[in-house]
Amino acid sequence: MRRKAWLAMPVLVSLLLAATVCGAADPAVPPIRAIEGVAPQASVFKSAAWDKPIVIRSEADAAPHFGDEALAALRKQVDFAQQIVLVFAWRGSGQDRLDYAVMESYPEQVAFRLKPGRTRDLRPHVHVYALRANVAWSVAGGRGRPGPGADTPVSSDDDALAAARKHPHYRDIYDAKNVLIATLDKAKAGSVAMSYPPIWGFDLTLTVRETLRGPLQVGQEVRCGYSRMAPEKPALPVGKRCLVLLSVRRGGTTVRLLEEATDDLVRVARLAAAEANKVDETHAALARDTPQKHPLYEAFTKADGVVVAEADPQGVVSHDRRGVTTQSQVCVVAMKGALKQGDRFQAVFPPAVAPQGKMPDADRLLLAYRRAGDTVEVTCVAEASEANLLVAAAATGTPPRTPKDLDGRGPR
Repeated sequence: MRRKAWLAMPVLVSLLLAATVCGAADPAVPPIRAIEGVAPQASVFKSAAWDKPIVIRSEADAAPHFGDEALAALRKQVDFAQQIVLVFAWRGSGQDRLDYAVMESYPEQVAFRLKPGRTRDLRPHVHVYALRANVAWSVAGGRGRPGPGADTPVSSDDDALAAARKHPHYRDIYDAKNVLIATLDKAKAGSVAMSYPPIWGFDLTLTVRETLRGPLQVGQEVRCGYSRMAPEKPALPVGKRCLVLLSVRRGGTTVRLLEEATDDLVRVARLAAAEANKVDETHAALARDTPQKHPLYEAFTKADGVVVAEADPQGVVSHDRRGVTTQSQVCVVAMKGALKQGDRFQAVFPPAVAPQGKMPDADRLLLAYRRAGDTVEVTCVAEASEANLLVAAAATGTPPRTPKDLDGRGPR
């Protein structure tokens, strides 16, 4: 397996980068575990092979390959926030064996290898594994099988994609709703927050050259705010091609990430954005056709209440030492539970729901909650997108709504 140059840095820096790249992956989660007693549908034989497993990163990814009971059983064994699932399926000799070895490193590397059988019978083989999300994996060819030679490692998830996932900005790009390649035309210095280090503010003008994610059009001019913490005033790459992650809200457009667009960074950005777009398309199809299979459906059905909410413009946000975030919200639409439209309330977000206070990048949120006295504890938070609203409507038995239907209902 090829390794990035930064892995040769001092151990402390490497571990910090690994923690950043791998998000919330917990080292206590085993690098690999066989999933027993969960059988995928027979259709997996059309999509998978011994050297090209199906890669599943969410319940939405799993839904097309597992029946309802199997999907429920899979959900009990896999935490998709920290794990992915590989499904190997092929027909071959009854003596075929798929083995794997875990290499000593952190994150670990798992190498799968087929040991071909000698019998001429044709038998189905299915193996399902859960891997911790930051684990690198590959498949080595087996003698007598189509595909690569016995000593040629092949990443069936594609070497470029596996390498891209190790990039420090991969997760930022994947999570962003607007990913652009743009020219930075102007950067006007603005206010400076007297923290330490200072936070330098800028008003930027960009021209979109390529849209990887989001609705912005090529050639469109975008004016946005940007801030960066630095000991000295940063020199921004004016006139150069940049990778830009944007947050577009009613209150204005802000830059979440601005980096000069090297060839390597653009390659990572294209892969990350393509993966995120594919997940969005899968979720939208599930919401439209089979909302009960959408990963949010169960959270909405089990909740005491479900609302569309906005941050209270007169409210506050706080974080405590346990990682719990409390935020003032206003109920825009009540779909289930005791809260009513226009109610102001304090929403408590446990760290499992909003790690380090991170929320979806959206003006309006769908909140599933449970009541404990006067406390509204959020059990699930998601953007109030068209797909998520369809799922919430199906789960609560309320009329379907679109984001446009909510216009004019929130606080101003």
